[in-house]
Amino acid sequence: MKNTLISLLFLTVTFMFNGCAAQNQVIIDNKFPSYVAIDPTVADDFIFISKTDGVSASGNKKVLIEMENKTNYKQTVMYKIEWKNNQGFVEKTIMSRWIMVDVEPQRRFQMTSTAPTKYSDNYNVRILKPNSSDYKRKNSYQSEYTDR
Repeated sequence: MKNTLISLLFLTVTFMFNGCAAQNQVIIDNKFPSYVAIDPTVADDFIFISKTDGVSASGNKKVLIEMENKTNYKQTVMYKIEWKNNQGFVEKTIMSRWIMVDVEPQRRFQMTSTAPTKYSDNYNVRILKPNSSDYKRKNSYQSEYTDR
């Protein structure tokens, strides 16, 4: 019972920090690293391949994450890499936007990002399946995409 309560508390805190709404739940799947929050409708269709960390010429951290579409049909997904400062707060910048990607069957795709400042020391990757309003939206800097 104690383990169940601790697990439930952990999931609640995780969802609060990821800004998840009930309509668009994002889960942390066991087959993905803990820094990847992935929509359950996408999680079964992709596999995590690799992550490479580095440092840019300006001294900021950078990351490259590779995933693969394991289905036999083209998938469209949206991703966003959110950098956090050393206090754990998400740093909003012009690069804090959703990127829509078409991934062919059995093909890999890469997500790359460079930290906005030298004080950015951590990141989260969010992956969602776009809905009908996402295709019409002109402002990809919205914090969430929902059918509201």
